[in-house]
Amino acid sequence: MAPLKWALQYQEAFNELKECKLRLPSMLIRAWLLMTRMLLTVCSRTTTSNDLKLPFVPTLPQTKKLLTVRIGSLFTPTCLASDLHPIGPVHWYKEQDGVEKIFYTFKDMNRNDVVPVSDTSKANNKDFSIRILQANWSNNGTYYCMKFRKGGPADVELTRGQGTIVKIVDV
Repeated sequence: MAPLKWALQYQEAFNELKECKLRLPSMLIRAWLLMTRMLLTVCSRTTTSNDLKLPFVPTLPQTKKLLTVRIGSLFTPTCLASDLHPIGPVHWYKEQDGVEKIFYTFKDMNRNDVVPVSDTSKANNKDFSIRILQANWSNNGTYYCMKFRKGGPADVELTRGQGTIVKIVDV
């Protein structure tokens, strides 16, 4: 609902309450007014994004557009989130030969070929960069850092970084 419409409905309801001179306890009236003001404030600060009402959509800058990596060496695709909200995970996807597949989630702690650069379990951590420890030919592709929001039976993609192209070369 548009903020202006909320404001008009709020004013109408308040005027009706005054005109009817209902004998509601003053605490109930204050609680109703406070809740209405809170809703009005939240709704007036939102914009539409992917059928959602969100105050903003975070960005996921990936600082390196192209990484040329020697086979057997390590490399680090970077991803620094502008914000952690809305609540939801960050995953890495890899596109190779036109097919995009999930590459890494931060729950993949048992992997020995990919590790997070920072501790993503810390509350204010916004660094979702990963380190791939031994480059091999299968690491060729474009890596995308993606932010999801919690919702329904499955998380929904909210935004993604611009991608980092990784090209593996022989020594």
